[in-house]
Amino acid sequence: MLLLEIADRAILADAATAKRRRAEAELRQSYKAWKIENRVDDFMPAGSADLEKMRSATEEEFVLLGEAKAAEANARRRLETSVRRYRGVVENG
Repeated sequence: MLLLEIADRAILADAATAKRRRAEAELRQSYKAWKIENRVDDFMPAGSADLEKMRSATEEEFVLLGEAKAAEANARRRLETSVRRYRGVVENG
């Protein structure tokens, strides 16, 4: 039964990683599109007005990435917990 739980949680963790990667790609694409649309160079110093405008314009994608990262961390933690529980049962009989 524990092995099925581990398999299920591994699949969920993999899906969460894929979602996080998509969110990262979407944020990068949003940054790129904003820079092209606003004719801004790739490098923007911290605190610059352009950087603040870009962050404001892409806040939704940024929030989605944060949520995806948290979901991935939680999925990985649940998987690790299941693996530890399985090891405890196997080692202790």
